[in-house]
Amino acid sequence: MIKNALHISNVDGFEHAARATLYLELEKERSVAANAADEAMTVFLRLQEEKASIETEAKMNFKRESWYQLTIIVYMDPKDVMWWQRI
Repeated sequence: MIKNALHISNVDGFEHAARATLYLELEKERSVAANAADEAMTVFLRLQEEKASIETEAKMNFKRESWYQLTIIVYMDPKDVMWWQRI
């Protein structure tokens, strides 16, 4: 009977240690996953900022080019404007 009690006690101790080890591993995996998610969000936000910057630059270039072309048309000789409209 005492032998069985000691055996059960050893089994309980082993199960408790195994469970504690599994919880530690789980916590490590959660930490790694949280860090990966933070890094992914950082990259995502940086890419969003880059995209917004590129879009703004493209709009400015388009406006600048449009004004440049309009200026050329306004200052063209009327004969050249007629030729340009036929193209």
